[in-house]
Amino acid sequence: MPTLKDVIRESGQLLSEHPVGPELYPLWHVIQWHADDQDVGDGADLSPTAEPIIRLHPNLLKNPEAGKVVLREFGKFILRRGGERAEALWDGKLCVPDAEHIDEFAKKLSDPELRKTCKSYEELLQSYPQRGHSVERLIAIHMANALIANNIPYPDSVGVNIKTWGPTAEFATFKKYHSLVPLTSAYCPPMIHADFGSAFADLIINDLHDVQDTSVAYALKGIIRNVIKRAED
Repeated sequence: MPTLKDVIRESGQLLSEHPVGPELYPLWHVIQWHADDQDVGDGADLSPTAEPIIRLHPNLLKNPEAGKVVLREFGKFILRRGGERAEALWDGKLCVPDAEHIDEFAKKLSDPELRKTCKSYEELLQSYPQRGHSVERLIAIHMANALIANNIPYPDSVGVNIKTWGPTAEFATFKKYHSLVPLTSAYCPPMIHADFGSAFADLIINDLHDVQDTSVAYALKGIIRNVIKRAED
């Protein structure tokens, strides 16, 4: 019969085996584990006060996902430690575009062969693969919307340098965030979308494999890592 200490040790082992584990291990050792004799929830909960306390309950030992529950509460501690900035990053699912996504849109925008078949921004967007590239398409939508909002019709966009042109430059040079909420709400299981602790635990244990679009999973990992950085400061 495993003990609560066994669960803590096994959860710490799962954390140590993940790429983010080494940077988080100092915070893991900050946690104070308080056991009690009452069954509560699914067996573990982060103290609502500011202290780094995770309470462990007897029913945790009956939970087949005990390690995931413990890591979820540790994830909540990370988010809380990161402060308001971490909360804002998570709630808004804020991230900057990847350089290759910007370059891809710029290449498509100026591609003479593509312009033979695409006669509008909508048709350009349709040139992106339908599966596994949702983040790239979202970034392209932001770029296209900026062009449209500034009265640049598609035929006239061929000469626009999106990295220097005012309305797109800040976004295209990674100085402005965009929100992943439309995609995480569509492609993530509800708890992974809504709860940082659940997303963090799933990252450690399952590498976010339940997120139904690989580009969304990759971008969400980046957001989680940014929250972790705020917690380390």
